[in-house]
Amino acid sequence: GQGGAQGTARQAKTAMAVDLVRGLRECAAVPAPVLEIRDGVKRFGGVVPVNRVTQRFAPGRVRSLIGPNGAGKSSLLRCLTGTHLLDAGEIVLDGRPVTRWMPYRRVQAGVGIKMQVAQVFGELSVRTNLWIAAYSRDRDAAVADRLSERTLRALGLEALAERDAADLSHGEQQWLDLGMV
Repeated sequence: GQGGAQGTARQAKTAMAVDLVRGLRECAAVPAPVLEIRDGVKRFGGVVPVNRVTQRFAPGRVRSLIGPNGAGKSSLLRCLTGTHLLDAGEIVLDGRPVTRWMPYRRVQAGVGIKMQVAQVFGELSVRTNLWIAAYSRDRDAAVADRLSERTLRALGLEALAERDAADLSHGEQQWLDLGMV
């Protein structure tokens, strides 16, 4: 039936997306760190969006947070990246406590997230977006040159490399954002 064909097509697209994510990780040329949150708590007054969360994020695994508005998905991600500081608990990266690290240090150590809305520099080219992301980690222009070109190829966006990110389709912006992460 038609449902079976659609299901097979969806599985093929999902497999392709997972392979692309693996390829992007390999482009980074650094081992992915193990990220953990242990009994994490984040309060905003009487609201507790992150309540004793313990989770381990192993390298090579794609994870998604699904839940209704207000469930704490974004708050958890912001705690992991350091945008929000935990009120209790611990964030551990490859066995090192990073709970009080600034966000830029976590990024340099390999922590990144992809939010629902693409976070790209619309007025800059696709290539420049990728270069900035690569440079922000190592502060080495030569490494950023190589990494951004490899990521551009892995994303299949070479033909769009000089276009402003704002001119990309919604889906292309999403892939660019994933490549930047």
